[in-house]
Amino acid sequence: MALQDIFIEAHQSELRSEGGLFRVVRQGDTLGAVPEGLVRGVWLLPGCSLSRRALDRLAANRTPCAFLSESGRLQACLLYPETVHLEARLGQVRAFTDPQMRLGFASRIVAAKLASQRLFHRSLQKRGLVAALPKSLGAAPTAPDLETLRGVEGAAARDAFSLLMEAAPTQWRSPGRSYRPPTDPANALLSLGYSLATSATLAFLLAEGLDPFLGMLHQPHHSMPALAVDLVEPFRAPLAEAWFLRVARSGMLQPSDFEPAEQGGCRLANRDLFRACVRSFAEAWTSDLVGCRLGAAKTARDAMLAFVRSAREAFSAGDPERILLPR
Repeated sequence: MALQDIFIEAHQSELRSEGGLFRVVRQGDTLGAVPEGLVRGVWLLPGCSLSRRALDRLAANRTPCAFLSESGRLQACLLYPETVHLEARLGQVRAFTDPQMRLGFASRIVAAKLASQRLFHRSLQKRGLVAALPKSLGAAPTAPDLETLRGVEGAAARDAFSLLMEAAPTQWRSPGRSYRPPTDPANALLSLGYSLATSATLAFLLAEGLDPFLGMLHQPHHSMPALAVDLVEPFRAPLAEAWFLRVARSGMLQPSDFEPAEQGGCRLANRDLFRACVRSFAEAWTSDLVGCRLGAAKTARDAMLAFVRSAREAFSAGDPERILLPR
């Protein structure tokens, strides 16, 4: 049997350890069971819990465990002392404090993002969902500074959003990207996909011993995990945006499933819809990336882990060219 992640999303369910198995139990009923040795990660949504024995077994097996919020953000995760890679952490600090090194790492991240966007939208083009690709999705140009590089990345993101809306069903189309808060159903669903992808990236880079707040492309700001926001960039299109299209085109959700949020913008109308979205995203995360590959990885999850590990190796060596590029 293959290794797998357990997503615990049913309200009031609990992960228990019994007889060498991790069981997900809700109101006395077993929803699923997996041998402890085959579990490579556990993800809990609000309203779910762990028994003390399950927590002990996760720690003994050094199994990652992440706790997500109602918006899909990572709230906490189990960390183990031996996962700290000192050379990588020191290399990350050196890269952050050296302007030319930081620009080199940021440029490589943008090159990876543009490559994944280009390959993803070519796959949509082959299916007849979008027209010709804009020049902004070509190879990343040489930028003299971070500000110019961010401008290049921003222009590509705007063009990619327009292409995504072109591929989306009419009722899901939005005139522009909005976030914090998202102002319409399309942006709310996209924001959820990006949040879930960023949470997974953040959990991986913490497990690899990197500092989540010292970003190369994104400027550290308050509590934003800038490096996670950097390293999720190549997965926005072939994972989060591909998932958005799958949900929108399948009819699993309708724009009418969203409602105005108390803080402004809009959100899913109830928790059951949110949990269904997490379940659907987990399926996408454990399936192929759409339109591209990263190294020998067979799933989006494995590709994300390989990308984070390539960044760790690049920081250790002081060489951004070691960061993987999608193909």
